[in-house]
Amino acid sequence: MKEPEKNFDKAIEFAEKKKEESLKKATSTIEKEYLANAFDKEIQELKERKKKLVESRELTEKKKNEEIEKRKEKRGKKLKEET
Repeated sequence: MKEPEKNFDKAIEFAEKKKEESLKKATSTIEKEYLANAFDKEIQELKERKKKLVESRELTEKKKNEEIEKRKEKRGKKLKEET
């Protein structure tokens, strides 16, 4: 796992801990529901951003590998033509 992904994992873990702490401190049911929803929304957003990051990285790697393969094929054809 790369560094940005670890950062998202840490942020998600931090938000989950803050949610637990906040829910313990909350006194009313309404306050607990509000806090739970707010933290759940934040955690979900972080998870989605991490997913987009991973997908973007995978797509970039795939394109990079395809480009490398194309270059190898061109070099191979060029060498065959020269011989």
